[in-house]
Amino acid sequence: EDEDEDDDESSVDDDAAVAPPAPGRVVGRVRKWDGHKGWIRVDGAQRQKDAPDGRGNQEAFLERKQVRGGVALRDGDRVEFTLTKAARFKNFTAVDVAPAAAAAAAA
Repeated sequence: EDEDEDDDESSVDDDAAVAPPAPGRVVGRVRKWDGHKGWIRVDGAQRQKDAPDGRGNQEAFLERKQVRGGVALRDGDRVEFTLTKAARFKNFTAVDVAPAAAAAAAA
């Protein structure tokens, strides 16, 4: 599936002007979400070079408790978040996740 295509399932308006993320935050798209946990695909220019695979982190794990205000997410939603790396996990984790348009409005 082409990630650049507009996804009718998305609950975020991609046509809205999206400001660059706040310092220390990154933008990506929800790749897989079951309502409780899932994965975010990090936008290419923001991938972390110290990722476990050595090529730059492509995805971050997401838990529902990290979604700002309990906003309902769907596969394909564009979101802004902070990446963290827990010592016990190989992957990065997304924290303080918000729809990209809402994050830009709150800034």
